[in-house]
Amino acid sequence: MKCREFEAQLCDYIDDSLAFDERRSADEHLLECVECADLHAEAEFASRVLRQAPAIEAPVELVADISHSTIGYAGRVPVAATLGAPLEGGLLARLLRPIFSPILQPRFVMSMAMTMLSFSMLTFYAQNLWQRWQSGDISITETAQSVELRVDEVWDNTVEFYDAAVMLYQLQTGFGEPSDDAAKQEGSDGR
Repeated sequence: MKCREFEAQLCDYIDDSLAFDERRSADEHLLECVECADLHAEAEFASRVLRQAPAIEAPVELVADISHSTIGYAGRVPVAATLGAPLEGGLLARLLRPIFSPILQPRFVMSMAMTMLSFSMLTFYAQNLWQRWQSGDISITETAQSVELRVDEVWDNTVEFYDAAVMLYQLQTGFGEPSDDAAKQEGSDGR
């Protein structure tokens, strides 16, 4: 098993939902690979912490917003209204609201949090490589190859995330679809 395959199956491994052969391969890989063993230990720790966290009930407004979003609600509710804050404000607040309203939407806040998490994981990996390189466990060539592979993976994941975000934006806003006026005009021109 390669490290990439182990990383893809890590959640299932922790949840103990892998098939017998896959579990055995993952166990063997953990015995051979220090990096994956460290990753497994961190993921196992995070899983234990999350299991111990108290259950939180979602606010009614959030559930209502999600329901409206999933049934095709086309209106846009300002962030301040969803947070219960008054929409009134001074001139500065009214001028800045259109600029910062899209940024403060939950999906963008969550994607920023995921970006920060990705960078922190990349930093951890780089620190681990640096320590191994200083101790003489790996050569500079192996380090450069490993970093290059990680950068390629991060780039590929970023491109996939961007494409998914663009597609989601287009689906939610209808961007790129011809308007009714444009369709009527095309119909009258094509006689």
